[in-house]
Amino acid sequence: MKLRVYPAVRCFHKISDFLTILSVSGKRFEEEFSKWSGGKRILYTYRARTGLFHLLSYLKEKFNVKRIIVPSYTCKEVIHPIKKIGLEIVFVDNDMKILGIDSSDVNIRKNDVVLWVNYFGLRSKPSKKIIDGDAFIIEDNASYFLPPSKYADFTLYSLGKGKEFSSSEGGIVTINNKEFDDFIDGIKLGEPDFFNNVYRFFDYLFWRITTIRILYPLARK
Repeated sequence: MKLRVYPAVRCFHKISDFLTILSVSGKRFEEEFSKWSGGKRILYTYRARTGLFHLLSYLKEKFNVKRIIVPSYTCKEVIHPIKKIGLEIVFVDNDMKILGIDSSDVNIRKNDVVLWVNYFGLRSKPSKKIIDGDAFIIEDNASYFLPPSKYADFTLYSLGKGKEFSSSEGGIVTINNKEFDDFIDGIKLGEPDFFNNVYRFFDYLFWRITTIRILYPLARK
């Protein structure tokens, strides 16, 4: 299966960086990301939440997953795909010492899904209770590019606006456990047409100019 990043990854930090647009390719990013992640199987999606949707659909269909453990400190975008799949959501308090889920406040059942979030670019690790439990662990690295953790079955990344690496839109799923290598085989992704590619480019262009060059300086004043 040939997978492509749509749109191609472009990391812009100032207006003049747009001049590099012709030298940046999705294929180049895919090659480098594959090396960086350790050669794992990778799925590129329209958004990170799309990747989560595909993951949960797969786990529900194949393993009869019924509920997901989510830290109480999370963003609404995480909830959308979970509700669409129809899983029960169990919100758990965060342990302020590790920033992750407070394992003393959760009872892990067989075939639960645990969404483990690494906040603010800081890696944390689930407790032995969670790792040794009969749960599927999805690591959420949406806010920062940290290498996939050994404890996680899957790792999510976001290429959305404001992320460390941004293509305006886009997400990545790495499959860290070979037991789930068949996950990607069942995914069929369409390619955006020319109009959508042009729209995304100008959407990103407008966002960068208005926020970085206009709104942020005004806010600081």
